[in-house]
Amino acid sequence: MRRWRGLLLRISIIAALIFAAFWAAGRDDITGRAIVNDGDTITVDGSRIRIFGIDAPELGQTCRDRNQATYACGRLAQRHMARLTRSTVTCDVVETDRYGRAVAICRSGGTDLGEAMVAAGWARAYLSYSLRYAPAESKARAAGRGLWDGEFDDPWAFREEGYKDDLIAFAWRWVMDRIF
Repeated sequence: MRRWRGLLLRISIIAALIFAAFWAAGRDDITGRAIVNDGDTITVDGSRIRIFGIDAPELGQTCRDRNQATYACGRLAQRHMARLTRSTVTCDVVETDRYGRAVAICRSGGTDLGEAMVAAGWARAYLSYSLRYAPAESKARAAGRGLWDGEFDDPWAFREEGYKDDLIAFAWRWVMDRIF
């Protein structure tokens, strides 16, 4: 009986190690120091990564503050992302976009980069893809943080004139406009 227990224990340990190896190999994690391309795109370990669920102003985009003064909001979004990524960044790949970039949820020092960018007001929650950061956007908007301190074109509208949100994004914004 003892011999069977020992054998069963060894088989269980080997099976657990094999399972752990396959699980680790199947994960699409990218870890390393980040190079900040703009407010919603970074490069980690040679991989260009689009932060999941957010859309930040383009580098050349300008906005107006509450006094109607023009400022480089795209550059400020990039700088904020650079502050957030000073330590090692770990990204969990969600998908690959049409440009071949990894789309990932990334963390640095335990901070979700997408949520931090939206909460600070330097990125919009990209509601066409996810509602994950919608509450953070509502709070940033109500507090007048970042972009919400003045007037700005939505990043997607700046990139593609005439682009309209999908129905989910439109409905969410309509509800939020009525609440705040």
